[in-house]
Amino acid sequence: MPPTRRLALLLALYTAGACASHGAPRAEPASKGAAARSSTDEHTDPVQDGDHVSVAEPEPEPVDPPALAEAPDAPPAVPWAVAEADALRPLVHTAVARAFLDAARALPAGRARTLQRDTDGRWLDESELADVPQQARSAVVVTADSYYVTKYGSPLAYVRVLERLGDAGLGSLRGKRVLDFGAGTVGHLRLLALAGADAVGVDVDPFLAALYAQPGASGEVDRFDASSGGSARLFIGSWPGDETLRDAVGAGFDVITSKNTLKRGYIHPEQEVDPRLLVHLGVDDATFLAHVHDALVPGGLFVIVNLSPAQDTTGTRYIPWADGRCPFTRQDFDTAGFDVLVDDEIGDEAARDMGRALGWDEQGMDLEHDLFEHATVVRRREP
Repeated sequence: MPPTRRLALLLALYTAGACASHGAPRAEPASKGAAARSSTDEHTDPVQDGDHVSVAEPEPEPVDPPALAEAPDAPPAVPWAVAEADALRPLVHTAVARAFLDAARALPAGRARTLQRDTDGRWLDESELADVPQQARSAVVVTADSYYVTKYGSPLAYVRVLERLGDAGLGSLRGKRVLDFGAGTVGHLRLLALAGADAVGVDVDPFLAALYAQPGASGEVDRFDASSGGSARLFIGSWPGDETLRDAVGAGFDVITSKNTLKRGYIHPEQEVDPRLLVHLGVDDATFLAHVHDALVPGGLFVIVNLSPAQDTTGTRYIPWADGRCPFTRQDFDTAGFDVLVDDEIGDEAARDMGRALGWDEQGMDLEHDLFEHATVVRRREP
């Protein structure tokens, strides 16, 4: 049975997976089956003390069979993910998107966790607990369902990225190396792995480090090896600015993606805003794109998909996450060695269809007036 839904709507709607700023609001609505706790203040962490966290034109490649559970007739371990995948399947038209959704049936169950943080809100690892008195820390219970939803919404919404990749000519995920910038969860990384990809995610949120494991020297906090031959890893740290992390993540990627992280409003806001609401790349635009270029194989794809709410029209405040346009110009991409395939293309109707399938309208979202999609796809030039 789907978990109880308790989401009203965060002010910071549709911004799941933002990577480079701890304070940037990043939560999408919860889906029909996966719950996320609500907040009405973009400065407020939706995880509350002592509560549950309810928190891309080559010829098409041959299509591989979808990932299946070892016992296809057995009940799925994550029923809400299968229900969401079933609701989304009629909306997709690319093989990679279908393979991603098909993988939901093989997704392993999430792991319930009890995390600890101190009175300053800092997440504690197990080695620190003995030095922090019990009265100076609080427990946060993360349910098995919230293990994949985290604070940022359903990992199945990543299907919009897969559709863009399929439209750009990617026919199969099997054997492909995928890097996701601003992962926000291991959910979609594991689905990619189950579809045969070697998936790597990077994020800076310390909550994710606490939830999934304790970071080692390289920043790796979670590793998953799928029976399909794919794998998924999550690293916590600032990529590409941190050289140690950059070396650990590696290169040779066929695809680099970013969903709801690389927004113009986050990177180059049109008005002065609280820096906690922004994404800080840690390097300038040219350096960032140079690292993306170098991390891709020749011909590799870089895909940016952003879902955004409407901008405030009253003039009382500027909403940085409402500007979902790409932060980089055509000239930026050209200088960095990319060919632009899709330039800030609007995908509002497809995004709204997804929103309906995931039940966002049932949770109070005005899809027609408050959900917009921008997508940019570039390819690293062949030598």
